[in-house]
Amino acid sequence: MESKGSAIKKSSSGNGTGSSHLWDLLSEDTRTLFKEYDLNNDGFITVDEILEVFKKKGHNVDEKQVKQLFAFADTNGDEKISVDEFSDAIHLCLQVKEKFQRLDLDHTDHLDVKEVKQYLRDHYKLANDEKEYDKIFEKMDLDHDGRISFNEFARFWFDYKKAGVRPNYNSDAFLQWIYISSSLPISNGMIDLGQIKSKFDIWPVRMALGGIACGTATVFTNPVDVLKTRMQLNASRSTGGLSTALFSVLREPGGIFNLWNGLSAALLRAASYSSTRLAFYATMKDLIEGVLGKGAPGTLGDLGRKALAGCASGSIAATIANPIEVVKVRMQANKAKYPSTISTFKSLLAEEGIKGIFAGLIPHVLRGAAITSSQISTYDHIKGWFIRRGLMKEGLNVHFVSSMIAGVITTTCSSPFDVVKTRMMINKGQSAWVAIGNVWSEGGPRAFFRGWLPNYGRLGPHTVITLVVFEQLRHVLGLKPV
Repeated sequence: MESKGSAIKKSSSGNGTGSSHLWDLLSEDTRTLFKEYDLNNDGFITVDEILEVFKKKGHNVDEKQVKQLFAFADTNGDEKISVDEFSDAIHLCLQVKEKFQRLDLDHTDHLDVKEVKQYLRDHYKLANDEKEYDKIFEKMDLDHDGRISFNEFARFWFDYKKAGVRPNYNSDAFLQWIYISSSLPISNGMIDLGQIKSKFDIWPVRMALGGIACGTATVFTNPVDVLKTRMQLNASRSTGGLSTALFSVLREPGGIFNLWNGLSAALLRAASYSSTRLAFYATMKDLIEGVLGKGAPGTLGDLGRKALAGCASGSIAATIANPIEVVKVRMQANKAKYPSTISTFKSLLAEEGIKGIFAGLIPHVLRGAAITSSQISTYDHIKGWFIRRGLMKEGLNVHFVSSMIAGVITTTCSSPFDVVKTRMMINKGQSAWVAIGNVWSEGGPRAFFRGWLPNYGRLGPHTVITLVVFEQLRHVLGLKPV
């Protein structure tokens, strides 16, 4: 039986389009790729063979698309792709891939404004006009997300270069060949790195990452949470300061360890509430954009969609985690009466029933909506603002700065809900309106921001630690940034 290599050598030299030694010069990967499509082992690839391979891989492409990519490589028009024609098409793909990788210095699979502008300055004879560069960037940025994906870059590269490579074809066929050369998932017959999902992009993993990130932040910020709760429960403005709350906690049996009262419940809350809201945010944002359409990056419409996604994910998570929140607050307020998570659950159910563990549900849900919409959506928006303007790149620095700013906004937006929620969870049977009235009578509007400083002392670092750890964990597992 004739060997694969000899068959290809004969066919290549026979059609007069390439060297009979080309097969020996190709890399092993390219040979393997050619063999994958040359199903009958005759040294050529046909339209039917490409269609059959695509169907085996489960790719929903029609014959018209396949004929388009086939004609792109069949330069001599003999209705079959030889080794040298195949190699030539692959070489074009490797060229653009190499250029993209050289420009993508931070390995985010996207190019920012600075990277693209530098590329344009280095490779194209354009007037040194920033407005001209901005126009080209907007033209390249087909999905208007403020970044250039590999797909977008490849289209631009080919459309500019095609007069010298394939003047009679558009970039669609070229992107088909990029798919073939890289063995990446296909979407409508074209590659899109932005749509490639990591094998870890599943609900259990996303929730686990959220839980780990928030759990890490909780351990470090629980002492401030205890002080905030004590300050909010103190009805006297003159004795409700941070130092008073701290000395009160330290004087109780247990001393400094009292600052970690309710930690077990807080960690349980992180595993339920925090993991759910972080995991739900991206899903809610996709659903809202599916109904309303995508807003232009950086606009109020874009921020509004993110805020709605935050409200939805935060409300769902707060409803699920309300019983755990009640337990945590009771333990932080009175360790002697509520010494452990399990005993507090039992005591609440025995004394107050289901109503007890859902005390303060409405302000808790409103707080969850306020925190998630102001924290994650603000972080998402601010980070995008820095990246779109080329001020910072995707990475630790922009994660840290964006989360610091988001922490201030989150604390301010959530503080009134937090004060009312705490009162309702401590005072059995108290309605939201009664709690609001009591808080108002103690100090007017300012009373709703009692404990803001310790609240920020917790939420600020908590936001930073949570989002930075969450982003790093996603990066390690190959998931897209928030």
